[in-house]
Amino acid sequence: SSLISKIFRGRSTSSGEITKLIPLLDFLDEKAELGFERRYLGELRQSLDSLKDHMSWGLAQDHASALPMVFQEHLVQCETNVKSVYEALSNAVNQIQQNIPVAIQQAIQNTRYRPRICPMFFLEQLKTSRWSALSKSWQDAIAQYGLAITALQQAKRLVSFCKDQTDLVRELENSGHEGWRVHEYPEWLLLECESEIIIRQVQQQIARHMMQPPDDRNTSLQLNMGEGKSSVIVPIVVSAQGDGSHLVRVVVAKPQSKQMYQMLVSKLAGFLDRPVYQLPFSRDIQLSESQAETIHKHVTRCMREGGVLLVQPEHLLSFQLMELECHANQKSRVAEKMVEIRQFFHESSTDVVDEIDENLGVKFELVYTVGQQRPIDHSPDRWRVIQEVLGLVFHS
Repeated sequence: SSLISKIFRGRSTSSGEITKLIPLLDFLDEKAELGFERRYLGELRQSLDSLKDHMSWGLAQDHASALPMVFQEHLVQCETNVKSVYEALSNAVNQIQQNIPVAIQQAIQNTRYRPRICPMFFLEQLKTSRWSALSKSWQDAIAQYGLAITALQQAKRLVSFCKDQTDLVRELENSGHEGWRVHEYPEWLLLECESEIIIRQVQQQIARHMMQPPDDRNTSLQLNMGEGKSSVIVPIVVSAQGDGSHLVRVVVAKPQSKQMYQMLVSKLAGFLDRPVYQLPFSRDIQLSESQAETIHKHVTRCMREGGVLLVQPEHLLSFQLMELECHANQKSRVAEKMVEIRQFFHESSTDVVDEIDENLGVKFELVYTVGQQRPIDHSPDRWRVIQEVLGLVFHS
């Protein structure tokens, strides 16, 4: 680690570079008149103060030739650590089994109910349903094993990034597991192990802001491209919020729906064993009372299993309009079931909306026509009058 610290060096922003910006801000401050201009300059000065403490990282060229050797040694150390932790866990399990009476051991062996000891057996204990049943010592041991695996995966990435300085610096900057505790979010560690990633600090900060918004109200965030919104942030938010007491709905537009579904399945349906439900809905569906009851059962089961419901905005709007149409067509029993589902969504669901500016924009509407087709009121006079007036204007 000492050699890595020599290779990976930080450089703070020089005072000369900052000094050049101060006269510019003073000049703009004299020109500012409106309130929002002064607020903007105030935020710009805060940004300048933050720049003073900013540290940019890079590789020391005088040690660049030692990179492959250093990272290879680090990889060997990580492999040894994973093996030693796994052996310690296996020995602990075998010791527990030896304390069981021989007759019970024989019965377990004959019925083949003895669990198969393998790495997956220990990683599965990070699932929320099993984590709470473990003792504090076992939680510490399982967490140590998961952290050892993520360190090994990162060591492999460092070896593969030796010739790519940009990716290498980005990987070295991410020490991992900052700002969150494994004992608080064990499934985040399980997701890291399965996806071979390490959650970056900015990602967990955004996820926490989404899960615990200020004043417990709705919140919207703007993220840069490539920050892992779909591949990291949404899955960790869903895994944390889907605790059986809330239904997590991920709302995406139709063009992104297929990709988001594949992403959620790959991240949540594996080790985490979280189901991904969909609710395609349109006016073409002739909904009956039994079908409405089935929808209610499915969304309730989705919440109970800690799953995620992937929907599109037009599906939600169609569902709401179908309820109104059932009321208008005197289908009271179907309408009552749909009211129950809508109330369930309102009271028990947490929504994660992608591209919120489009999906929740006032221009995004869905209109159902009801009844028989009829002419527009006051037609055709309403447009003939306009045409006659315009004709007189142009000919005058």
